[in-house]
Amino acid sequence: TSVSASIDSVQAAMAAFDVSAENAGDVLDILNKAGQDTGTSLDKLTGDLTANAAALREMGFDLNSATGFLANLNKNGLDSASVMTGLKKALQNATKDGKSMSQALDEMQKSIAGAGSETKAMQKATELFGAKAAPALVKALRAGRLSFDELGNSVEEWGDSVDRTFEATLDPIDEFQTAM
Repeated sequence: TSVSASIDSVQAAMAAFDVSAENAGDVLDILNKAGQDTGTSLDKLTGDLTANAAALREMGFDLNSATGFLANLNKNGLDSASVMTGLKKALQNATKDGKSMSQALDEMQKSIAGAGSETKAMQKATELFGAKAAPALVKALRAGRLSFDELGNSVEEWGDSVDRTFEATLDPIDEFQTAM
């Protein structure tokens, strides 16, 4: 990828989550670790973070947990745009019903898991997530590829990820040249 485009996209994601420039190293570590763990590109992650920042922040995500969540969606073959569309709709419906997002999602996950048929699960999901996102979310929930229990999980052990990645690529000649 283009270095300048990558810098711009990381900067945009940081701005969307109100992360100051002095934390850029940590943000790069988070993004690098998420990319390594899930195979999701930096461009995809930063684009998703920037496009969905308002909704993710409203749901209680910080940059770390949002990165982990979006990377895991991509790892599990879920279209993050569809899932986020559904979650935005669910956030509107939960607010309208006077529920917290986590309460509404917990109830929905139990309802979908306990639904006797695919049709009943789809009806319940459509009420909360809307008609466009419900099919993908029901399929992912019932297959175990998505769990709202893990919605806020963050990327683990991200500290110094960029440095560790660089060090892992060094061969003996590189190390000798560095020592010299």
